[in-house]
Amino acid sequence: MTWKIIATGLFTPWVVGSMIKIYLDYIGKITLPWSYFLKPQGLVVFVPTSIWWGIPFLLIGLLSRQLIQISFLGIQSEHGKFYLLLGILARTFIGTSRIFVYLFWVFDAMAIIVRIWIFYIKDILIGLLTDWLIGRRIDSINKKHKQSKTHDN
Repeated sequence: MTWKIIATGLFTPWVVGSMIKIYLDYIGKITLPWSYFLKPQGLVVFVPTSIWWGIPFLLIGLLSRQLIQISFLGIQSEHGKFYLLLGILARTFIGTSRIFVYLFWVFDAMAIIVRIWIFYIKDILIGLLTDWLIGRRIDSINKKHKQSKTHDN
């Protein structure tokens, strides 16, 4: 699961950027040619930039490893932890995609050095809060279900 999360973060800028370029080409706006993004000199810049922009996904991936082994924020069940992780990942992906659409629509080279995850940290925190509540709810349902099985026996 960890590598899937990290790969999501590393490939999101490429996928969103490609979709924006295709759309801008379609509506007749001038964009850089595809060869600009795929030549070796460009990859030297774009691969480290993808890693730089994917730091939140790297942290979520590392968190997922720890989350499986221990209770996290009071969530005990694997289902609760799964939905917590899934929600955080989804909100991070949505926030990242929103920022990348804006970023690639009118690209500025200064964006390469800016910590763009600051602009979608609220999405991550909203995901953490809402999905923590969902995870806690799943735990309470599981606990009630186990108690009812115990009383039935």
